Amino acid sequence: MSRAIKFRVWDKDGKLIGVNRFEKGRWQCQMLQEAGGSGEWSNGVLHGQTMDQFTGLHDTNDQEIYEADVVNVYDTPETPEARDFDESLVVEFREGQWWWGNGGNAEPLYDISPEYMQIIGNVHGDRDLPKSAEASR
Repeated sequence: MSRAIKFRVWDKDGKLIGVNRFEKGRWQCQMLQEAGGSGEWSNGVLHGQTMDQFTGLHDTNDQEIYEADVVNVYDTPETPEARDFDESLVVEFREGQWWWGNGGNAEPLYDISPEYMQIIGNVHGDRDLPKSAEASR
């Protein structure tokens, strides 16, 4: 099974405006209703200030993990209330692979099982990030 090719699209104010995907040999886009679109998929590519690529992974709540997401990484895959918090770190793509980290202190994203990760925000739309995530902006 191959990874879906998708990108979230953000405007200059850090608001999510839609999604682009490559499916069945063509690009499609979906502009969100909150951003003035119909919410329906159509042919073409949506342009914005920033685009974040889908990693192919889902977190413990089955949310898609994208580049620039801030994730909490836990020691155990128990319910979120019982977890011991480790760190909040940013997902990024560099050196040909996905990483989660904070600047020079990063680890390959695929070394961690998704049930140990929970998305808590992203660097574009969230202004109140934990200090460890702020450092990697």
